[in-house]
Amino acid sequence: MRSSDGRTALMWAAFRNNGKMCGFLLDHNADPNLEDKQGWNALDIAIIKMNYESAIVLKRRGLVPKDQEFYTPHLWRKFDIAMFLENLEADHDSIDYKRLFDLIKRKISLCLILLFYRTRRRVAE
Repeated sequence: MRSSDGRTALMWAAFRNNGKMCGFLLDHNADPNLEDKQGWNALDIAIIKMNYESAIVLKRRGLVPKDQEFYTPHLWRKFDIAMFLENLEADHDSIDYKRLFDLIKRKISLCLILLFYRTRRRVAE
């Protein structure tokens, strides 16, 4: 079963960075090689979203990341993709690495919230 954009449950688990669900689905014969309408598999989605927990589970189950050049134009957030792929290739559990990205995500979210309120206040004036 797929969503309207061609994504499977495994792809959505990777999108949401749910490594345990990725493992569960793979244990129950989910096909990790399926691609959505954009030609992305579950590992591609995890990398593009910078979701390290699901990316490392998928890599350990046999999926191979593409070259950095494939991912760079599709990144939703412009983090250091080279560092991400380097840690993925080295098969690090890297909790600190994940915390670094969580911290960056929080800071970006805070900046967007502040920008929204400043813009809203200016419009009201």
